[in-house]
Amino acid sequence: MTPLRTSEMAAPPPTAQGSTIRLALVDDSDEIRLLARLGLDDADGFSVVAEASDGAEALAVVDAHLPDVVVLDVAMPVMDGLQALAELRVRHPEIPVVMFSGFSERHLEDRARRLGAAAYVEKTGDLTRLAAELRRAAATRGKPAPASGPRRRHRATTPTHRPRRRPAPATCPAPAAGRAGPREHRPARVARSRARPWSRPPRCAPPSPLSA
Repeated sequence: MTPLRTSEMAAPPPTAQGSTIRLALVDDSDEIRLLARLGLDDADGFSVVAEASDGAEALAVVDAHLPDVVVLDVAMPVMDGLQALAELRVRHPEIPVVMFSGFSERHLEDRARRLGAAAYVEKTGDLTRLAAELRRAAATRGKPAPASGPRRRHRATTPTHRPRRRPAPATCPAPAAGRAGPREHRPARVARSRARPWSRPPRCAPPSPLSA
């Protein structure tokens, strides 16, 4: 990981209200916390009022100091940054949280934003973007974070399958006098269907005795 360079911090303009943005800095690395604190203290409009080395300590210092913005690392012992983020959004939904991590995986950023992070900044060695995101997050303090969740997948609708109805069997006409009925013609019909299956005659139901 490239070390942070405090000398590249550009002097930003003061906040709109002219007040100092109070920060809680949470990172398990003493060196990262020191360099970030020096760089942000040198910049106009920032003041680190509390520090913590893990997620559990972060909850305690935020409860005690109620900062304007929390700068939160991701990978930490005891309680990681994502767990602390979820708890902070429950305890103090009015305080924005900016994730400050050395991991560049997209799924981590997406998960952090779903949990309510105001921004996700990588530790690339330049604090300029961190300062800009902190200033942007401070302007939203006290406002509810926009709800973000996994996108819904729309399923294509398919027409309902309706089984075909078989047509009712045709009623055979009544046999004429002196002629055989349907049952007496069955052997000849079976023999004819075996010889030429494609010319099988349609099956029909015997006439009902009520219709006679």
